[in-house]
Amino acid sequence: MKTLKKLAVPALLACFIVMASGTDASKEIERIQNSTQVIQDFGKMKESIPSALIQHAEGIIVIPHMLNAGLAVGAKHGRGVAMAKMADGGWSNPVFVTVTGGSIGAQIGVQAVDLVLVFNTAMY
Repeated sequence: MKTLKKLAVPALLACFIVMASGTDASKEIERIQNSTQVIQDFGKMKESIPSALIQHAEGIIVIPHMLNAGLAVGAKHGRGVAMAKMADGGWSNPVFVTVTGGSIGAQIGVQAVDLVLVFNTAMY
């Protein structure tokens, strides 16, 4: 739980940095807030991301509300943030990412998921 809170702090700080830049960044702020909420919600779950995994992680990507849909042809799309662990053990400022994909095959349905990808090797 404490480890997940450490991830939320850089994301919240980035909200203030984006707001202070003076640009119209409402979408970016919302994306950071949604990603932070996903991490906080994961921390409250009974079967959360193991803290040892987060402590040893070199990077993380959070995609809130990623949409998967398919009817013979499938598609997925989501926008979120990525953060890398710095040399001092802290987390970098968030970088905005987009995940898009497609598939062909027997499928039908629509699904929205909160996707969290944890990387155990350096992303640089």
